[in-house]
Amino acid sequence: MPHSRNASATEPVKGPHAVSLKVLRLSKPSLANQFPLPPISHDPNGKPPSSDSQPPHIATRASLAYPSAPPDPFAISPLLTLPPSFGLAYVGETFSCTLCANNEIDNAPPDPSSRLSSSSHPSGGGSNNAATRSRSASASTVGSAGYVHGRRKIITGVQISAEMQTPSHPEGLPLELSAAPASIRGSSRLSADEARAGDPRKNEGIELAPGASVQRIVAFELREEGNHVLAVTVTYVETVAVEEGGGGGGGSLVPGGGGATSASGQSRVRTFRKLYQFLAQQLLGVRTKAGALKKGWVLEAQLENLGDGAMSLEAVDLNPKPPFRAQSLNWDSLPPDAQSHNPVLKPHDVMQVMFKLDKEGSEESEVGADGRPILGQLAIQWRSAMGDKGMLVTGSLSGKKR
Repeated sequence: MPHSRNASATEPVKGPHAVSLKVLRLSKPSLANQFPLPPISHDPNGKPPSSDSQPPHIATRASLAYPSAPPDPFAISPLLTLPPSFGLAYVGETFSCTLCANNEIDNAPPDPSSRLSSSSHPSGGGSNNAATRSRSASASTVGSAGYVHGRRKIITGVQISAEMQTPSHPEGLPLELSAAPASIRGSSRLSADEARAGDPRKNEGIELAPGASVQRIVAFELREEGNHVLAVTVTYVETVAVEEGGGGGGGSLVPGGGGATSASGQSRVRTFRKLYQFLAQQLLGVRTKAGALKKGWVLEAQLENLGDGAMSLEAVDLNPKPPFRAQSLNWDSLPPDAQSHNPVLKPHDVMQVMFKLDKEGSEESEVGADGRPILGQLAIQWRSAMGDKGMLVTGSLSGKKR
């Protein structure tokens, strides 16, 4: 039979945290899909259809994602929608999220009637009176959130730190925090709490008013495939302020009752840590093959879209290793007037690119540990359907032994 362990007098008193943490991923919206109903058909003679031959008429606007807009039979509407879930994270993209630390304390003063009712009991009564005082103190603590035995809680020194644990760095990489822009804060100006915080990179502690929050933005470039863990730590100081009576009111807790609040009181540093795990997947598959020429090489690469959405290739470059000089044989090598638009890869589409490498001078090419010449690296840039940027740089590409 399990036994509950009695709390030691030296252990700190545990309780619910006064500060909560919300982590929201920042991603661009997408265009909403709609499935417009076809117009109702009429009889060749011009007579309206009978109720027996066709179901009742349903307005076409009822099937549109944006009914107040002009009717459009196109499947993609001009309405923007937010992603319904966390979504997928891809290698080469930037993972961004906002960290929100919220003060959940309700600093409304307790109801004075409950204190009057508890003090109206006679002092006699032995254990019954002691039980009454215990229940009254418990009701004051629980029923008036933010107050402990008639004293107000103050949250100061709020600090947020974050790190990213990757497959190659399980110990975690520290992340730089930045202030949330006005579009996320909902205001064009910083709040008083954020103004007092100063530079978020210095991670200075700030005071949070009841119901207030502080927001920070983190961004991390995903460069490897596998599990990633975002670890966020919140530290703050919880102070129970002492109410001092100043106008004969006996320490009134009601606003305007003559009571003054002193910041001195019992303070303790509290901290908590939360972990958020996600998987980074490959968005672009790259397969290469090198062919030898008399005085150089030809490098071919197949690019496959492994994601679930379309992507536009912005640039595909080959960074050659000396003494090679690379020449692109792709769409960007055409004259400007002959270029139409950047290639678009739909899910599972494959595109082949090619480069010619010419050797300059008599310098010997660098050779890897396997004895094969190192040609260079591919640098690929793309954009998603809604404009998110992505970049991938391959490892060193080698040719065959001659």
